[in-house]
Amino acid sequence: MKKKLLACLFLIMLLPILIQTSGCNTTKSFYHSIYKKTRGGTDGIRKRVMIMPVIDQAGVGEEKTEKMTNALIELLKKDGQLAVHKADRPSPGALKLRSPEFGITIDPDLAKRAEELGMSVLITTILNPFEISRKKTGIWPLRKLRQETEISFLVNAVNLSNGTMFLSNLESETIKTPLDEFLLEDEEERKDIPISDELFNKAVNRLLKDQAETILGSLESQAWTGRILSVNEKTIIINAGKDVGLPADKIFEVFGKGDSILSASGRHLFVLGPKIGELQTVKVMDTYSAAKPLADGPFRAGQIIRVKQ
Repeated sequence: MKKKLLACLFLIMLLPILIQTSGCNTTKSFYHSIYKKTRGGTDGIRKRVMIMPVIDQAGVGEEKTEKMTNALIELLKKDGQLAVHKADRPSPGALKLRSPEFGITIDPDLAKRAEELGMSVLITTILNPFEISRKKTGIWPLRKLRQETEISFLVNAVNLSNGTMFLSNLESETIKTPLDEFLLEDEEERKDIPISDELFNKAVNRLLKDQAETILGSLESQAWTGRILSVNEKTIIINAGKDVGLPADKIFEVFGKGDSILSASGRHLFVLGPKIGELQTVKVMDTYSAAKPLADGPFRAGQIIRVKQ
């Protein structure tokens, strides 16, 4: 017991030094790993997360964005606490909502489709248009010119049970390219210099890793919730099964939908309503389970369920 106490005190004393001497990404990784190990018990159910293909506003092409999507999915799967699914690529017309503050938001039709498939969270990732500028460095006559290309990803995540966006995170990195050999007499005639695939891929990999850590950290603070799919006499079907690690005899609290709030984007967000009753799983299938009512009611399709603590 004394050894554990001394180890905890040492860790607390060491943390400020690590924060000061480590880079931002290292500190984030350190915090994330410590938080995961010390956050205490969980409900033992993995969240179903649907990842939309990366939305290409930079014009890099479908082949590159496909690789980015797959890379993000693999980073999230490493955590082991999520059941990650890849969504089909939406048509351009489906991406019709825009927000001046957060870029492209999540279309209600896409969110509804993900909810019907039993997902808990829907995540969209946007590769923003490149921001390109030129800067002079040094002093005359040794002054040099360079091009700075900012690459950035915006990630939005929505809790499908209540329709709230609980994460909107921007990560960016700037690639600097010397322009001395491309100087022209008329500076206005100079074209932007494309960055090399090697530099681009390294920047993308770092940004996606940062976004994955942010997503995982944010999801850890979101309690698992599910829904009642149907009610037939005394059998209740819920949208959780073996694929999310649901055991038999798990007890859930059941809530109705509370009042709706009209968001700035025009979507209706529902707060958690009053507790309706409790139910317990009796048979667990691959993607859904059968449960029996324990108390109160009435139970109806669409009601929210949450693990009883």
